[in-house]
Order: sequence, then C-alpha cells, then structure tokens
Amino acid sequence: MSEKDGPLPAAAYSVAMLLWTEGQQFSGAELAEMLAESGFTDIEVEPTIGFWSVVTGRKPY
Repeated sequence: MSEKDGPLPAAAYSVAMLLWTEGQQFSGAELAEMLAESGFTDIEVEPTIGFWSVVTGRKPY
C-alpha cells in the first residue's frame, strides 16, 4: 500500500471529502486490492493526467 504522502492537491481533496461528504480518496493500489477481494480479475491501474488514475477490472460470471 502506498504511504499516501503524494501530491498536496490529492491530500487536500481527500481531507475535503472527509470533512464535507464523509468520503475519502483511495490510491490505485487500494482500489485494485478491493476489486481483487471482491472477485474481479484483469485489474489494471492506468495513470491519467496529474495524480489521477483509472482502475478497471472484470467480474467473472
């Protein structure tokens, strides 16, 4: 799992989500782990612009 000491804007957004929406940010690795634990396969974490990523996976029938 990452140390979550990444870019300040990502950390600030995570704090805002926690304070105002009771949500939080997850790293690509954390999301991939959640998908794997839920039975997804072919999981990929693709970086996009800035500090964002797209996480995809397949759920077998």
